[in-house]
Amino acid sequence: MQVSFDFPPAFIPNLAAAIAQHLNAPVATPERKDAMLTVTEAAKLLCGSPKYVRQLISLGKVKYIDANRGTGLRPSYTLMESDVRAYLKDLRR
Repeated sequence: MQVSFDFPPAFIPNLAAAIAQHLNAPVATPERKDAMLTVTEAAKLLCGSPKYVRQLISLGKVKYIDANRGTGLRPSYTLMESDVRAYLKDLRR
Protein backbone atom coordinates (compact mmCIF):
# COMPACT_ATOMS: atom_id res chain seq x y z
CA MET A 1 0.00 0.00 0.00
CA GLN A 2 1.30 3.40 -0.92
CA VAL A 3 0.28 6.55 0.91
CA SER A 4 0.61 9.98 -0.62
CA PHE A 5 0.04 13.40 0.84
CA ASP A 6 -0.94 16.53 -1.05
CA PHE A 7 0.82 19.51 0.52
CA PRO A 8 0.47 23.09 -0.69
CA PRO A 9 3.53 24.17 -2.69
CA ALA A 10 4.82 26.54 -0.01
CA PHE A 11 4.53 23.99 2.80
CA ILE A 12 7.85 22.16 2.35
CA PRO A 13 10.07 25.30 2.17
CA ASN A 14 8.27 26.80 5.18
CA LEU A 15 8.71 23.55 7.10
CA ALA A 16 12.39 23.42 6.19
CA ALA A 17 12.85 27.03 7.34
CA ALA A 18 11.04 26.35 10.63
CA ILE A 19 13.20 23.30 11.32
CA ALA A 20 16.39 25.20 10.51
CA GLN A 21 15.33 28.06 12.78
CA HIS A 22 14.52 25.62 15.58
CA LEU A 23 17.86 23.83 15.24
CA ASN A 24 19.81 27.10 15.41
CA ALA A 25 17.89 28.38 18.43
CA PRO A 26 19.66 28.19 21.77
CA VAL A 27 18.56 25.29 23.89
CA ALA A 28 16.89 26.33 27.11
CA THR A 29 18.23 24.31 30.02
CA PRO A 30 17.22 24.80 33.62
CA GLU A 31 19.95 26.00 35.94
CA ARG A 32 21.76 23.13 37.53
CA LYS A 33 21.39 23.28 41.25
CA ASP A 34 24.34 22.44 43.46
CA ALA A 35 23.74 18.94 44.79
CA MET A 36 24.15 18.09 48.45
CA LEU A 37 26.18 14.93 49.00
CA THR A 38 26.45 12.53 51.88
CA VAL A 39 29.90 11.44 53.02
CA THR A 40 29.46 8.17 51.09
CA GLU A 41 28.43 9.99 47.89
CA ALA A 42 31.37 12.38 48.22
CA ALA A 43 33.68 9.38 48.71
CA LYS A 44 32.44 7.87 45.44
CA LEU A 45 33.04 11.18 43.66
CA LEU A 46 36.57 11.33 45.10
CA CYS A 47 37.21 7.61 44.44
CA GLY A 48 37.99 7.18 48.11
CA SER A 49 36.41 5.94 51.31
CA PRO A 50 34.03 7.69 53.71
CA LYS A 51 36.87 7.66 56.26
CA TYR A 52 39.03 9.64 53.79
CA VAL A 53 36.25 12.23 53.36
CA ARG A 54 35.93 12.59 57.14
CA GLN A 55 39.70 13.12 57.36
CA LEU A 56 39.46 15.86 54.72
CA ILE A 57 36.69 17.48 56.76
CA SER A 58 38.69 17.34 60.00
CA LEU A 59 41.74 18.81 58.24
CA GLY A 60 39.60 21.64 56.86
CA LYS A 61 40.27 20.73 53.21
CA VAL A 62 36.58 20.47 52.30
CA LYS A 63 33.71 22.65 53.51
CA TYR A 64 30.77 20.87 55.08
CA ILE A 65 27.41 21.32 56.77
CA ASP A 66 26.74 19.55 60.07
CA ALA A 67 23.05 18.65 60.11
CA ASN A 68 23.22 17.72 63.81
CA ARG A 69 24.96 20.88 64.98
CA GLY A 70 23.79 21.96 68.40
CA THR A 71 21.77 18.82 69.07
CA GLY A 72 24.36 16.92 71.10
CA LEU A 73 24.30 14.09 68.56
CA ARG A 74 27.34 12.95 66.60
CA PRO A 75 28.09 15.03 63.48
CA SER A 76 26.13 14.27 60.34
CA TYR A 77 28.12 15.77 57.48
CA THR A 78 26.67 17.01 54.22
CA LEU A 79 28.93 18.39 51.50
CA MET A 80 28.12 20.56 48.51
CA GLU A 81 29.08 18.99 45.20
CA SER A 82 30.74 22.22 44.07
CA ASP A 83 33.02 22.17 47.14
CA VAL A 84 34.07 18.58 46.46
CA ARG A 85 34.73 19.37 42.80
CA ALA A 86 36.73 22.47 43.81
CA TYR A 87 38.90 20.27 46.05
CA LEU A 88 39.47 17.88 43.12
CA LYS A 89 40.38 20.81 40.88
CA ASP A 90 42.94 22.04 43.45
CA LEU A 91 44.50 18.57 43.54
CA ARG A 92 45.07 18.64 39.79
CA ARG A 93 47.17 21.81 39.90
